[in-house]
Amino acid sequence: MRSYWRFRQLGLGWRHWLSALLARFPPFLLLAVSEVFGTAEWLWRRRKAREVTRLLARLRQLARAPNERIACRHYFTSWWLTKFAHAYVALASGLHLKGLVDVRGFDPIEKHLAAGEGFLLTSLHSLHGHLAAAYAVRRGAKLLSLRKGERENLAETEVAPLVFYGATPIFVKPDAPFGAILKRALDGLRSGNAIFVYADGIYGTEKAKVELLGISVTLRPALLIVARLAQCPVYVVSVKRRGPKLLVSFSEPMSLRDESDMDTVFRHLADEYVTTVLQSPESLPAGIFERQFNRSKKM
Repeated sequence: MRSYWRFRQLGLGWRHWLSALLARFPPFLLLAVSEVFGTAEWLWRRRKAREVTRLLARLRQLARAPNERIACRHYFTSWWLTKFAHAYVALASGLHLKGLVDVRGFDPIEKHLAAGEGFLLTSLHSLHGHLAAAYAVRRGAKLLSLRKGERENLAETEVAPLVFYGATPIFVKPDAPFGAILKRALDGLRSGNAIFVYADGIYGTEKAKVELLGISVTLRPALLIVARLAQCPVYVVSVKRRGPKLLVSFSEPMSLRDESDMDTVFRHLADEYVTTVLQSPESLPAGIFERQFNRSKKM
């Protein structure tokens, strides 16, 4: 209980505490707890279960997937698994981590790590890219990650490995000049660090429209510009549920030389989202990003 109250004093909740506790054990316990929590929520929150079922069916309809019934209970269990996995990927032993994840496309990353070269990882929030970034840290990547300024008080505490998953945080205040953020990111890449950014994040004023499942969604290309300035490769990363494991995927490296190359990155992000809809719809968080497709009239 002492450790729990310490988490509370630092502004973290019971979910963080339980996640860190589960990271001490083999993955079967993580999966069992996720199943218990997910099934309980599925039984208790029937209205949300119906909404999720309709939303995931709509996404599959837009992706022209076979008309199969979605097991909504799997959505809830996968949601809990990805929440707990944040701590598990960051803190579990190498043997236990290997039992939880399958990895695809990491070989080029290993070459960058061996050569001390910088690279950029990007994802959508719905694709759980932070878990892929945490995995890269476990494999030796010196990773920089943008974080909200209010988290700065946790940087020197014992929970920092959990909150920041081993990455070096770049704390961004609401009034911070965007040019200063770009400079820090660029300096980091040129020094051989990796950087992780969400393409649907909040940083930068420039916006790009990308067609996804028949509607136009807004992404922010600004932070990806640092990869072009530093002449380093970009990798699209994603994490999805695959049976009792998580599949951590790294794309082929992409170069950013001009705007058409930026479009290629965005197209790859869109394709990866569609792949998740087709192969593992229960992995999607069914949040604000997904609900915009539910409003689409495209059949």
